[in-house]
Amino acid sequence: MNWTGGIVVYVILWWCVFLAVLPWRVESLGREAAAEIGAEPGAPREAHLPRKALITSGVAALLWLVAFGVIESGLINPRANPPW
Repeated sequence: MNWTGGIVVYVILWWCVFLAVLPWRVESLGREAAAEIGAEPGAPREAHLPRKALITSGVAALLWLVAFGVIESGLINPRANPPW
């Protein structure tokens, strides 16, 4: 795997993990927001985005290491011609 392919794989893994981590620890504003004009009751109180981005980066790095190991070991060859 060359370095551009490695970056692409990491970015794809990062976004997949981020979208999976995003709903963790989300509490909606609930009915108290309905009293305020322009407030959406389903909006989160606190999104915890910096923490979620940090968790995502670590998990994506571990998954990238697994993908790199599998590709470099020859178990999966992305450059091979498909059998069909």
